[in-house]
Amino acid sequence: MFLLVSCLLFVSASSAANGETSKDGARASAVVDAGVLKKWAELSAANQQEKADAEWRNILQTCGKASDMDALMESAISEYRFACGGIVKPAARFALVKHLDELTEKVLGSSHLLAASTMGSVADESEKANDFATALKLRRQAAEIRERQLGAESEVALRTKDRLARLLIEMGKNSDAQAIIAKNAAVYKRQRNTDGLERITILRSRLNIAAGKRSEATTGYESAIDDELVRKAMMSKDFEHWLAAYNRGDMKAAETLWIKLLQPLKNCQEIMPLLTRARESADWNSPGLEAPDAKFLQLLLNLQNWSVKALGANHSALSTSCRQLADYYSYRKKHKESAFWWQKKVDVLKHNFGLKDHDTIFSMRYLAKEYEASGNIDAAIRVDREAIEVCKFNHNTLELQHNEQELKRLDHAQRKHAKQ
Repeated sequence: MFLLVSCLLFVSASSAANGETSKDGARASAVVDAGVLKKWAELSAANQQEKADAEWRNILQTCGKASDMDALMESAISEYRFACGGIVKPAARFALVKHLDELTEKVLGSSHLLAASTMGSVADESEKANDFATALKLRRQAAEIRERQLGAESEVALRTKDRLARLLIEMGKNSDAQAIIAKNAAVYKRQRNTDGLERITILRSRLNIAAGKRSEATTGYESAIDDELVRKAMMSKDFEHWLAAYNRGDMKAAETLWIKLLQPLKNCQEIMPLLTRARESADWNSPGLEAPDAKFLQLLLNLQNWSVKALGANHSALSTSCRQLADYYSYRKKHKESAFWWQKKVDVLKHNFGLKDHDTIFSMRYLAKEYEASGNIDAAIRVDREAIEVCKFNHNTLELQHNEQELKRLDHAQRKHAKQ
């Protein structure tokens, strides 16, 4: 169980280094004894609303002089989940944070610092439900409260504006986000605030990805942002709607919904987790655990064709749907068909990355294997020779040795076959 630290954090000399103003003397995030929060959660989960509200009022009174209660709100949601047996549906979670926000504003006033935290929690839930308009209104309101009461350069106000910038990017309001990022970056540099500067780097990566610009070699930040976007798509209502349409056999609706689902991912390089979830979630109407081959193949082909319509035939993410089909045929020992899809994947990777991609080397290894298994040794040799050049270009000595050994083996097999 998540336990709360039962004492307030002290404001040390590092506060000045982080650029906090004199108004930040009580900047520590509000914390409450774990037992008190657990009691509130149990009452709330048991629908004893009046008693739960009385406990929440006591909590607010205890924390009244803190600058924020962001961590406390996260802990409250966790405690409520534990009190409910570990499962809380999104609608119930939204209702909970909305009620806490309304109660907090009623007790302390809508311009209180702690109310800014409850507004932030409602904004979080609104974003999860793709209600960006509500989230934007609340994040702007929270930023105004904290900036007015703590100062524009306080740590809490700056973090709030960073979060606002992130939402603006997600909504496509890049110019508004850039203005916030530029101002915050200047403050962080002056304060020598390394945590703040790291957030700025991540926000700028988000801006670049939103604009279709990526580093020549994908950075860790870019990969993490891609992963986050794909996970969000996997857990979205759009995915649920797509799955429902597919399972009831409405392919026209399924196609439209899949294209809609992929639109926010147009700047991601890979969508394999989403494709895997789609493959594993579909209802095969089969009495056994393994799906009928024909229906399984049709799903993979549909996902490939719909993804092409959504992203374009040469989008880097299409390499993953090609891989699904290549594996499908390979497992069924249909090596000619598998080679066709491995070749498709290699072509997509070359189109996007040229020779500067280690996945291209990996894919060419399997492409050569499938060509050989299909009896086309000449094609296998051609691919292996090309893979050797790619390895040299990338200074990949391990793969280079492997491919050189494979080329010798394939040359020997080809001569042996010619003699026969």
